[in-house]
Amino acid sequence: MIVSPLPYFILSALLLLLANVLVRYSAFHRAQINDAHTRYLALDGLRGFLALGVFFHHAVIFYFFYATGKWQVPPSAFYTLLGQIAVSLFFMITGFLFWSKAIAGKGKVSLPRLFNSRVRRLVPMYVVSVLIVFVVAYIASGFIVKSSTPKLATTMIRWMTFGFMGFPNVNEVGNSWIINSVYWTLKYEWLFYLTLPFIAWAYRDTAFSVLVLSTTALLFKFSLNIVLLSFVFGAVTAWLLDKNIQWLSRWAQSTLAALAVAMILVLIFWRMNTAYTVLASVMLFVLFFIVAAGNSLFGLLVSKPARLLGAMNYSIYLLHSPILFLLLYWVNLSISVARLSALNYWGLMSMAGIVLVLVASMTFRWVEYPFMPQRRAVVFH
Repeated sequence: MIVSPLPYFILSALLLLLANVLVRYSAFHRAQINDAHTRYLALDGLRGFLALGVFFHHAVIFYFFYATGKWQVPPSAFYTLLGQIAVSLFFMITGFLFWSKAIAGKGKVSLPRLFNSRVRRLVPMYVVSVLIVFVVAYIASGFIVKSSTPKLATTMIRWMTFGFMGFPNVNEVGNSWIINSVYWTLKYEWLFYLTLPFIAWAYRDTAFSVLVLSTTALLFKFSLNIVLLSFVFGAVTAWLLDKNIQWLSRWAQSTLAALAVAMILVLIFWRMNTAYTVLASVMLFVLFFIVAAGNSLFGLLVSKPARLLGAMNYSIYLLHSPILFLLLYWVNLSISVARLSALNYWGLMSMAGIVLVLVASMTFRWVEYPFMPQRRAVVFH
């Protein structure tokens, strides 16, 4: 069946094996893993699994889009949760890393330096991904330019704003946003970055408690997406770890805590249909705290393949949807995607996954890396 969890585990193992080949035979990618410049190796590996989760989430969504004509969460709690958990934990990672730096800088954040750092890190690959969207739309239009040059230029400008000006149809292709449907999360990332310099002063205990409570209250008051609570939980994780509570850190790094993570995941996948609830967010917060404290989950998160996928996670995140869209568009010209057997469909997805990892390895090397601050400019005072 399309929604069987089995393909996820089999293809994840295949893609991790491919990542291991890259580590072994590519000096550049091996250097990225061997250069352990970060304190948070487990988070690097976690990013890799989260990126794969979003890929599988959309792989199933695309199948049912062709089957029903509707773009919606899959009729499978497992594949729905893969994507939603990934988004929640990605937001927690952002909240954690940047609030950690705000604490280290004693609440002083340089907006120009922060903005420069984020532009260098996020914009180059984003621009490439948007250009890919326009190329895919051109292909889907039968290689015909259907929009005027001024309209295409205006559309391009709006797509380049990380969602702040919406995603109008490209070259008259209906529902063009489906070509890359992950951009909505980047707008929230940017809102967090732009807000940070104005709230970082509240890094001390009392002010931080007030900030957390008031932010949480505002989220509920205005019925905002509950996933935004993940930024708060990320910041709370940074605050807790900064306290250096020895017994808590020892527990978080223990085998018992690793088993607790496994239990949390079992409970979420067994009992929940969505990760966008308060209870699920709290459970993911506990999981995230354990990993951020350094628990590698029996070495899984610090394995070289996982960490390489984690290093490439931004490229994987931005490229997987256009690759899926284009592959299935071409296949559907010859045979209805909705009529494919589960075995054939997941065979296609294995091809898509292999192409994705290989292309992401190249864009990480030639698009992301040249602008990355591993000559790392200091963002915070």
